[in-house]
Amino acid sequence: MKNKSIHGRSGSALDSIEDGDAETVASGRPLIDPCLIMDDIIEKLHLLDYKAKFCVPRKLKSMSRTYFAMEDHEGGGSETKVAYLVDLCYWLMSLGYEDMWR
Repeated sequence: MKNKSIHGRSGSALDSIEDGDAETVASGRPLIDPCLIMDDIIEKLHLLDYKAKFCVPRKLKSMSRTYFAMEDHEGGGSETKVAYLVDLCYWLMSLGYEDMWR
């Protein structure tokens, strides 16, 4: 199997995924620690001033480094996470849209 590089970038936790088998290895554990992936995501969101431009206007709390990496036992569940993800993706796509018209 060949190593893949997601989007051709190096230095990210996603760079060492083996040919589509990102879910588990023989031991049943993830190949990549989900918390490392979330750390990368949080860092990149902070570069975009995520708290001030996304969280504050929508009156949302910023997500923790385990928000999507771990199961939520405090209520809200997957519907809340999906709604947060949809809002976040919409905001991220709107950033490119705004820049396109400048």
